[in-house]
Amino acid sequence: MGNFVEKHVQAANLFCNASVLHVVFASFENKNRLMFDYKIENNYPVLIVYINNNYKYLPVIANVIRFFQFINAYHKGYKFLKEKHGKPDLIHANVLFPAGIIALMFANVYKIPYVFTEHWTGYMPEDPNKMNAVRKSVSIMAAHKARMIMPVSDDLMEAMKQHGIEGNYQVVPNVIDTDLFCIDSDVERSETFRFIHISSLDDAQKNITGILTAVEQLLHFRNDFELLIIGDGVADKFVDLADKLNILNSYVKFETKKTTKEIADYLKTSDCLLMFSNYESFSVVIAEALACGLPVIASRAGGLANELTPKHGIIIKVGNVTALSNSMNEMMNNYQQYNKTEIAAFAQKFSYKRVGELLYQIYQKSIHK
Repeated sequence: MGNFVEKHVQAANLFCNASVLHVVFASFENKNRLMFDYKIENNYPVLIVYINNNYKYLPVIANVIRFFQFINAYHKGYKFLKEKHGKPDLIHANVLFPAGIIALMFANVYKIPYVFTEHWTGYMPEDPNKMNAVRKSVSIMAAHKARMIMPVSDDLMEAMKQHGIEGNYQVVPNVIDTDLFCIDSDVERSETFRFIHISSLDDAQKNITGILTAVEQLLHFRNDFELLIIGDGVADKFVDLADKLNILNSYVKFETKKTTKEIADYLKTSDCLLMFSNYESFSVVIAEALACGLPVIASRAGGLANELTPKHGIIIKVGNVTALSNSMNEMMNNYQQYNKTEIAAFAQKFSYKRVGELLYQIYQKSIHK
């Protein structure tokens, strides 16, 4: 969870001294209200402050107490890091709510300017997770004082503006490891054409049901392919659906959560990435697939898919299962026309170095503004 934030830190740390402070509620047995977990990770300090969630409060006051515990934990965590590494020049916060509350307070109390990266898909009109009044108010205030707001895609930026989130904007994409995700001509490839899908398996967003239905439709015309689905979510209902459609194991296989290295290996031995999302703010897996030279079939759901051209794959209308099935057939018929080197070159703009340089330029402008 949140490894896209970790990758931004790693990219920024190539050009400046980064530190990480994160607060989370957890349950632990000792009587302490707070527990500090401090370590040096990837050449930068990381402090996670855990708030003991074992304490019981009346429901009426529980949220109020948790709110002040949250603020207190960030203040104590900040003082801990300041003693060890000095006062920071800038805060780079992630997601306007609830981090915007902390950034606003630090700007006022400690006189530290801040910038924001926004990843949340809730701004997208198709996302069922809509903004409530509190979240919107905090987001508007935090955005107003931010030196820069950095959504991960143009689509997310426009969606934020539609919600009245005004401020200074510059799109900064997510990061991928282009040393790990790259073309590898030495890997053994399956003789059967392999589509691959990698996601959280959240059907409302990723539309796994639509993908499986498209596979069943494609079998009416051909059967010389397979689909590998890798997910870190619960796959049971999709396994059951694939079984009912008579495509389980023979044409569709499921794999559980994998390491980043394993994901790269699976992409390198596949032929085409399949994404059929209803909405996206970026889609890191599309960037990773492109870096491996894979053409992509994706729905025009926002984020990176909306930037792609016919050189990178086939982009279809959201929710159109027939179009997905037809595009899979078209991809298999015309696969040789795609230039893997050209596809991979497009993804270089998501490398640690490129994104790190962009972040550092924004940091410098924001500090001296």
